[in-house]
Amino acid sequence: MESLRLRTIEFGASLLENLVTYDTTDDPDPEIGEKTSLLQERSAKQPESDPLARELPSYKA
Repeated sequence: MESLRLRTIEFGASLLENLVTYDTTDDPDPEIGEKTSLLQERSAKQPESDPLARELPSYKA
C-alpha cells in the first residue's frame, strides 16, 4: 500500500465509526470486475491494512 494512502487511512480511521468502500469505473473492459476483485484481494492480504479495518466498529468493502 502506498505510504501516503496508508497514512491517510491511519488518520481517517480515528475519525470514523463505520466505513463502506466501493469501486466505480467507466472502463469498458469486460474483465474489469475480475481485475478489480484481484486488486481488492491483494490489498486485503497486506498486513498493514488488517489492523486498521479491525479497529473500526464497522467496515465493509
